Amino acid sequence: MHAPPRPPSPNTVDQAISSLLRSVRRIGGRPESNLPEYTREREIAELELAASAIHDELLLRVALVKRQRNSSQWIYQLPQEIFAEILILDILNSGSEKRRGIGSFRRRAPPPTAPRRTQLCNVSHRFLQTIMGTPRIWSNIRLGRDDHTRCLQMSAQAPLSIRCSQYDPIETRSPANMDEFLKDVWDHSWRWEALSLHLGFRERHLYLLDLTAPQIRDLTIENYSIEFEGIFEEYRPTCVLKIFGKPALRKLSLDGIGLQWNDLDLSHLKSLSLTRIQEGAPSLKKLMETLKIASGLERLTLHGVDIINSSEEQEMNPQPIHLTSLLSLWIDELPSGLADYLIRAIRFPQLKSMRVHKLFLKHLENPNSDQNPYHHFFLVLIPILSSSEEGLTLSNEISLNVVSLNTEAVLTLDGNVAEKAANLGVEAEDPLSAVQKMVHFLTSNRIV
Repeated sequence: MHAPPRPPSPNTVDQAISSLLRSVRRIGGRPESNLPEYTREREIAELELAASAIHDELLLRVALVKRQRNSSQWIYQLPQEIFAEILILDILNSGSEKRRGIGSFRRRAPPPTAPRRTQLCNVSHRFLQTIMGTPRIWSNIRLGRDDHTRCLQMSAQAPLSIRCSQYDPIETRSPANMDEFLKDVWDHSWRWEALSLHLGFRERHLYLLDLTAPQIRDLTIENYSIEFEGIFEEYRPTCVLKIFGKPALRKLSLDGIGLQWNDLDLSHLKSLSLTRIQEGAPSLKKLMETLKIASGLERLTLHGVDIINSSEEQEMNPQPIHLTSLLSLWIDELPSGLADYLIRAIRFPQLKSMRVHKLFLKHLENPNSDQNPYHHFFLVLIPILSSSEEGLTLSNEISLNVVSLNTEAVLTLDGNVAEKAANLGVEAEDPLSAVQKMVHFLTSNRIV
């Protein structure tokens, strides 16, 4: 460990001042005997000029020492391509650039920090040059956090990641600024790689529903106008998204906004989340076709979706769909009988967290029988319930005629959970009888 620098001694300071005074007095070419001819003001002025020159020289020498020190550090010895790639990964994945959670728009926002790219520009000249000359570093554009006009220019032809949240407390801006932002970035939709849009749709926003984005991979749109219609009784326009360019989506998350499901490549989906959708909901046939081709799906959320023609298209014994990579499943508030149909059809051996409501109570009997339509579901559910260290809870949701059994682990709509979690809800006209059957299910499988 290095010792801290020592301050100069008084003698050293006196010697430096005396040397400085002698230097000043030589500037005018005057001998010591003629010193009284100098006015006090002139001597002070020359002394200040000399001190300023010394200060500037010291700054230059300190900068030189810092550059020499930086050049000896390993990161400055890297090839430029690797150095630029490190900066790209750091900036695009840093906390100041990534999406923050959306909170109440009534809450006061903390002051925003400078974007990561701005902070790194101050490290050294090489950092500055690399950031200014690497388009990919400018490709993450967020409303209220970045100068989007400059980012669009500096990013050149690089794929773009766009985030716009109307009611995020971090980035709340006036509607005029937001509309300008949306119009500008929409002109570059052909470059989009990811879009995260959280907006209360109005009539003036309907142009956003026709989207040509052939390169987009991650698409998240949340429509707040559904909430406004219920709270403020505001008019909510019909919102059905049309995507052109046939992009190969990896993530599709729609909340309060429908989709025209024709001519989409959904075979590469890793995450599918549909929430509170009426107009533009998929038909059961289209949903099952999507699940069949999206064999790598890891997260599936269907919450409050009016699946079209679900009762007419359901088969008594549907063909199984194997989602061997599925880790999180959320099925809730679907049309009657649809949850039962999906659980009978989908196989998910690797599932770690689930919320499945409106199953049929009668299938809880004889869970170990191969003839039970939920047999494969119980093979996954029972180990999760058995491994719950925090205990299990039985509750009666009277308004929904549902009795639920859940672990203490919290499962969110996006499927994020730190441990295995389950929330199972069955339709129950007689809650007491349902609770008795639930308890029998738990004891017969030695869960409790």
